Amino acid sequence: MNLYYNDDYVAAEHDFDTTRKSQAIAQSLMTRPIAGVRLVSPTSLTVAQLKQVHDPVYVDAVRTGRPLKLAESNGFLWDPGVWKMATATNGGAVAAALDAMKNGVAGSLSS
Repeated sequence: MNLYYNDDYVAAEHDFDTTRKSQAIAQSLMTRPIAGVRLVSPTSLTVAQLKQVHDPVYVDAVRTGRPLKLAESNGFLWDPGVWKMATATNGGAVAAALDAMKNGVAGSLSS
């Protein structure tokens, strides 16, 4: 089974369980592998891909931090790492869904 993760999943400075647990799980799997589970680094989604499913104004706010109120409307204090985290975790979720459709099972350590 492919399990999608890379360190961009934890790029946001906003530090709470949801933004950090994936790294702990990935580290655990690297030190104590589980037979049949492979960590795979996903491709981050692009601005264009995100704008296909989200309001373009919202996407730009999360990317730039402006306007701040909209950029933080997802519950994360905005910093440049939020964009990196958002594109990576969403890329992982999409990759896992497509992988599962093809192979029957897959996962992503995105929340």
